[in-house]
Amino acid sequence: MCVTFATMSPNVALRCVDASFVIAWLIPTKGSEAVAEEWSGFALGKDEFVGPAILNAEVISALHRLTHQGLLTEVEGSQMVTDFLALDIPTLTPSDMYRRAYMLANRYYQPRVYDMCYLALADKLGCPLLTLDERFYSIVSEDFPLVTLVS
Repeated sequence: MCVTFATMSPNVALRCVDASFVIAWLIPTKGSEAVAEEWSGFALGKDEFVGPAILNAEVISALHRLTHQGLLTEVEGSQMVTDFLALDIPTLTPSDMYRRAYMLANRYYQPRVYDMCYLALADKLGCPLLTLDERFYSIVSEDFPLVTLVS
């Protein structure tokens, strides 16, 4: 679902989520209690999760990679794709998001802009960004205190 700023409900807390956070919910592992706690607000309608359009491709790609590596069966991978798509997490692409992501990648000397798309969106919206990516967190958290490492 692609939405605009005008369709976001003012009565819920907006949170940007990245692929690492979504995958940790779909495939619980050690430390998943913190992830489950964050998801409870979403399930209860208290939190609205959003992400850049790249979220869908990254989550589905990660599930496919795990299936291809034999860590998930084809049935498990396919079911997780279905479960993820059923969440219908809205995606936003503000007109300046990709340019901002490019600039952030330069600022932090990152060869790829994927992670910076999440940061650019969260920064634009002024909302927390939930991630499990420790490397990304360590690079940007000092300048962007709304980046939250869920662990």
